[in-house]
Amino acid sequence: MHAGIVSSAPAARSPTPIDIINSTVVDNESASEGKQIRGAGGGGLNIVNTISIGQRSLATSGSVRCDHNLFSGIVSDSAAQAQCPISSTPTFLTAAKDYLLTTSCPTPGWSVGVDGAGLIPAYAGPVYVAQSADHEGNCRQVDGDCNGSAVADIGAFEAKSQQPCVPETTITSTPVAGTPTPALTSTRTPSRSSTPTRTPTTPGPSLTPSQTHMRTRTPTPAIYTPTPTRTALCIGCGSATIAPADIRAMVDLALGLSSSTDCPSADVDGDGRVTVDEIYTAYWNGTGQAPCNRQLSNVSVGAILAIGGAAALPGSIVSLPLSVTSPTAYVTGLQLDVKYDNRYLSPWLSGAGEARCRIARGILDPARPLDPAFGSVHSVFTRVLPADGINGRLRLLVVPNLPESSPFPNVGGLITTATPPRFYEHKVVVWCAFTANLTAPPGTYNLSAENAFVSGTGGARFTSSTTRPGWITVAPFPGCPGDCDKQDGTTISDLIAMVNILLSGASAGANCAAGDIVRDDMITVDEIVFAINIVLSSGSCETSSYSAALSTGAEPIDDFVTLEAGSAVGGIGQDVMIPVAVSGGAGMLAGAQLDLFFDAAALEVRGQDNLPRCAIDPRLQGTFELSTSYLDGLLRLMVHPPLNVQEPIPTFSDGVVARCTFTVNGSPGSYSLVGENAVATTATGYGLASMPGSGNITVSSPLLSLSGPVSAVGSELQQGGWTAVSDSAVSKSLTVTLSSLTPDLCAVSTSPTAAGGSSRSQSISAGHTTTGNFVIQSVGNGLGTCKLKPTASGYASGEMWLSIVQPGFGIASGIVSNGNVTYIPGLPSGLSLASQNVGLLLNVGLPRADLSDLANTQPIRAGATPLAVTVSLENPQGTPTPAELQYGSPLTSTQSAVVHIEAGQIFQSESLQLRPLSVGETTVNTTTDVPGWITTNSAKGVVHVLAIPTPTPGPCTLDP
Repeated sequence: MHAGIVSSAPAARSPTPIDIINSTVVDNESASEGKQIRGAGGGGLNIVNTISIGQRSLATSGSVRCDHNLFSGIVSDSAAQAQCPISSTPTFLTAAKDYLLTTSCPTPGWSVGVDGAGLIPAYAGPVYVAQSADHEGNCRQVDGDCNGSAVADIGAFEAKSQQPCVPETTITSTPVAGTPTPALTSTRTPSRSSTPTRTPTTPGPSLTPSQTHMRTRTPTPAIYTPTPTRTALCIGCGSATIAPADIRAMVDLALGLSSSTDCPSADVDGDGRVTVDEIYTAYWNGTGQAPCNRQLSNVSVGAILAIGGAAALPGSIVSLPLSVTSPTAYVTGLQLDVKYDNRYLSPWLSGAGEARCRIARGILDPARPLDPAFGSVHSVFTRVLPADGINGRLRLLVVPNLPESSPFPNVGGLITTATPPRFYEHKVVVWCAFTANLTAPPGTYNLSAENAFVSGTGGARFTSSTTRPGWITVAPFPGCPGDCDKQDGTTISDLIAMVNILLSGASAGANCAAGDIVRDDMITVDEIVFAINIVLSSGSCETSSYSAALSTGAEPIDDFVTLEAGSAVGGIGQDVMIPVAVSGGAGMLAGAQLDLFFDAAALEVRGQDNLPRCAIDPRLQGTFELSTSYLDGLLRLMVHPPLNVQEPIPTFSDGVVARCTFTVNGSPGSYSLVGENAVATTATGYGLASMPGSGNITVSSPLLSLSGPVSAVGSELQQGGWTAVSDSAVSKSLTVTLSSLTPDLCAVSTSPTAAGGSSRSQSISAGHTTTGNFVIQSVGNGLGTCKLKPTASGYASGEMWLSIVQPGFGIASGIVSNGNVTYIPGLPSGLSLASQNVGLLLNVGLPRADLSDLANTQPIRAGATPLAVTVSLENPQGTPTPAELQYGSPLTSTQSAVVHIEAGQIFQSESLQLRPLSVGETTVNTTTDVPGWITTNSAKGVVHVLAIPTPTPGPCTLDP
């Protein structure tokens, strides 16, 4: 090398050492640094298995580690000289600048540096093992000095022996545990023509060392092939380098789905199994962060793997949390076996036979925020192991996402080579769903952890990890669910008491033991909905009338339900709105609850009435209720049916369920909204496997926010009036891009007449704070949560979540007065035969909660196909036709007309009128073939046609 070697680190980062490993450094020099190897910024130096000639100095403000090196001619002007003393000069093979080592077997005097000759072990720590190949691709660890021992040479190159290196005695190999022993004797072809006379029982004459070097027979090339060792992880499972398929093969080995003989190099420590630390070591090697010969490392770091607990009724499903805590180091992967009593408990399995376990949201270190458009960077793999008597076992393995199609090492485009994904401490990592069998007698069933392994950065195994058991308590069916006061069965007053207990966090056993159906001393939303069913059945407390709902387990929901908070950005003193959404409920949810923990010193959610400033989402308004409470940094939310609801109990689909407003009081930074205690229920009160997700509020300046007129858009409709807002006037024109993070659900446009895309840009003019208007368009006939984010160079920004809801029709009637037409909502209540035609104007938009009419109108989205709507009359048979429709231009009489609402329009383009014909009643209906549309009450109903009124004569008055 002819350049100075310098390591430095930016001030914002921690200093990192420079590693010089398996290298040959000659005449190292630079114009600015001179002939030195320098670790700047306190980073330090690690110099291992390296040759250095003509070096002036080593200099560093950090530590110096020298391990198995040859230094010649070094003049160190620092304390580093004591760590890296001068040694013999190696003999290179040919002329200058050809830095291959030479050896001259069998004569003594081979090059210093070959097979470890002249090693200077100045460091007492573990020795680095050489790579499996040198700089030219030749095998490392061959017998270069012909002494019968294969040792790696110092420097970048392995020496090339001039003579065959074959000991005279019979070659034997010592197998490494789990590695097949090469059958070397079967491949040798001796040059002797005579048959050997030695037998195992008649040893031959002793050989002197000189005889060993005088052998002249030429062996076959197989003699020179080194025996593979378990340190060559880059071999993978059949490929030349570590690839995602190799990691997945190791995952299968760890789960016990295949044998270690299918991939011998995977079992690095030779203990007959593959564990998560070996998987992470291979992952670490594959990223290029360490040499391919990196071995396993054990560290005496402690971690705690804890299985949580839950309460259940026979036949119900519960979610068990698995958490990991290690206050002294990062955790990047884990595995364990959960042992349970298989007579009464079992993992909830998918149709493919896999356990339903999910990675918890928000487990990443907050220093590594994850864009919500990409999802998690970890995966959980499971396998139900064969039972051992009454002991069932569920094996869990948590590793980074490793999709086969993604480029390695940037797995899924999320994980960088610089830092592997790691868990945020003190968080639940995995949720697993278990069922309590119908035959399970009441009692507490323990779940213990076995074969637990925790991996850290680089695949280091935590050797002092401990586990904590979990439990599932199976409760007996109570005598009268929800009867808090133990009077008159379950009533609405009991439901109110249960809601108050849930919001206050009070003890259920002390205040409403009958409402605590699963006997965990808490009231939850599934128990409240269950009790609502009892009220609807006249408060009946017959066990047979309600036990089936919880015990059958027949609810057709095939996944976890997730409740999570969104994210937002705000400035100090500003208000930000955080949505809370649900997903995975298959449209069958009748209630959900979530706790959000936050820093009460930095965020304030209460209003002047000391109650949380939360509101139910418009799509649920009028059908469901939102109950909230605040308990010292804890916001508790519950969405539930009205307590006086009538059958059938309503249900809701995935999407935003509530929105809460926080005032920012903290300094710039990121503040978590940590989700806990997520519970979801069906209309029968059947509790579902649920897990919480977390959100955050970022306090930053300058920042962008998104402002708009509504919180919901109808499916296939659009809403304008959205602007990106800067927290202060910009000094020069600023380009802002508004992106849809859910482009399959919503698009962004800058014109109400132009179809949108995944992103569009507008500018904030100098001296102003807002952009021009954006238009949000619902696409794909989908329902759910539209996620939008404004971005601009140098600005922080948060997301806005819009609900995409079912659209509806409404009709307004045109009333003629003084020659002017005024439209009022709804059909005319009555028509006189003397009346003029009444104009009918069909509108589209968002229905009111009570479906009486439209809450607001929204146009058909630009670029959509015109919407065809049929308006028809249904007249009584056998009587004169009371009314007819007149449609088009010119007007044509008809009993059914198909009107069209064009893209970008709110109402139909054709003229539509209702004409009275005779006394009677006619029924107006409005329908479309497009699924998902709601006909509000204003667009259907009975219209009365009345007779022409006859004037009534008044009293006679005689003239005087």
